[in-house]
Amino acid sequence: MNREANLGYLLSKAARLTKWELNNRLTDIGLTSTQWGVLHLLYQYKETDFVATPAAIADKLHSDRPTISGIIDRLNKNGWILRETNPDDRRSQLISLTEKTLGLVSEMERLSDETMNSAVSDFSKKELEELARYLSRIINNLTTEK
Repeated sequence: MNREANLGYLLSKAARLTKWELNNRLTDIGLTSTQWGVLHLLYQYKETDFVATPAAIADKLHSDRPTISGIIDRLNKNGWILRETNPDDRRSQLISLTEKTLGLVSEMERLSDETMNSAVSDFSKKELEELARYLSRIINNLTTEK
């Protein structure tokens, strides 16, 4: 099969290019797209009963715990998050956003939206709706227990 017609290759390349572009846009803030992914998750769940431990964050992001722990270390070191000992499990930590992060979330969301708008700039509204539906189905197929 032609590499340009291979759906897996195309999905992977689109994801890598989007991540590359978002990394470029986040450089001035001092974040990577992966770090923004963790911060965005924490922001989305800050008003819920989600217990933000490294293990729970890794699970939500479908990532491995050592990778997420490294990201959390860097975010903590740079003042983006706070780590506290989990009172329910002293072996675990609770992760929360700092005021610094909360003050910049709208800017990070704007940069993320600009990146996505650039990626889909020539898509019609109908094409975007279809693409979102198709990608959601792929995600559902891969995350729903059979």
